[in-house]
Amino acid sequence: MFWLVKIIVPVSICCVLPCVVVWLVSRTKKNADDKRAEVLLEAIRANNNVDVDRLTEAMSRPKLSAEEQQSRRLQRGCLFSLSGVAMLIYGMVQLSMWGVTNDIIDMLLLGGGIALAIGVSYLVVYRVVSKRQKNSDADKE
Repeated sequence: MFWLVKIIVPVSICCVLPCVVVWLVSRTKKNADDKRAEVLLEAIRANNNVDVDRLTEAMSRPKLSAEEQQSRRLQRGCLFSLSGVAMLIYGMVQLSMWGVTNDIIDMLLLGGGIALAIGVSYLVVYRVVSKRQKNSDADKE
């Protein structure tokens, strides 16, 4: 019976959980879009001299500016990188203390490596986009 739990838990964490998260996020966005469309249709049906273009613009999702996107990339890059480094260090310390690996240490090292890779990719994108913005600003002047 224990071998079954040993198989089901990683599969559910690595496969089922991400699928459920993606489904929930997409369902939430679809519901928000449906609500917006419903409000717009009701406004059009009422025909109370409502400027549909202004209403559509007001009801649309707020767009992030380039600076806000860049600051989010930098924040996420630092957060993922630091948490990845912390998990890797903690996993290595545990490995050196116990001298033998177990499932928890393996998951710490794997999760730390993944988090560090995600953080570095965010920081690389931040760096590339900021250089591109500087070059485009220099070209405009």
